[in-house]
Amino acid sequence: MSAGETSEKLATNWCNRKNQIVLESFTKQRSPKLSELSKGAEIRNKLLHKPKVEGVDVGEANKYVRDVEIAIYHLLNLLYPKDPIIKTLYNREHS
Repeated sequence: MSAGETSEKLATNWCNRKNQIVLESFTKQRSPKLSELSKGAEIRNKLLHKPKVEGVDVGEANKYVRDVEIAIYHLLNLLYPKDPIIKTLYNREHS
């Protein structure tokens, strides 16, 4: 692993940890998609630095977008537990 790759991984891990701390401080829960979001952040960072070298599988990209949507609906469901629309959207996306 090169020095650049090491620093990218450290930056990604720091951002993921920071986001996890913020989420947990407000909701007292972790995202059910934390590991998927972390993996997606790593891929995103590689693409930012070396877009011609790294390739993205369309299926993986679509799965990542779905995981992000689920994580967002999960957070909204925690913040607004009595909102029937959010609850319906989260249950539909999560199942």
